[in-house]
Amino acid sequence: MNILLQWQYLIPVGLEKQLEAHQIWGKDQRGNVQFTAYYAPVLRVSAVKTPGFSCPIRSAPRNWQGPLPSRKEIEEGALDTCTSILAYASSKVDIYYLQLQGSGFIQYTMVNRNY
Repeated sequence: MNILLQWQYLIPVGLEKQLEAHQIWGKDQRGNVQFTAYYAPVLRVSAVKTPGFSCPIRSAPRNWQGPLPSRKEIEEGALDTCTSILAYASSKVDIYYLQLQGSGFIQYTMVNRNY
């Protein structure tokens, strides 16, 4: 994973020396296979709200019972009293993809720490 993160903004010259490719034939030996992949987005975030980082990433709600509110209700403050703000992202779309994948990494802009 670290190798891919190092090369995420570069042309991956030599990447083939770091990865191992395998040909998959499938059960029918004709290449009919199901293939899945895992993507973990890396979001650049700020620990404090700024003009460039104004979209809060919230913790999971504490002691929540029942169905969760809609995205609109969350944006209107439905979870404000039972969640903490972990960081601020620059885009709601970035947060959406993080939620869609179910996990990911955040990279703080002002300090040297990643989660």
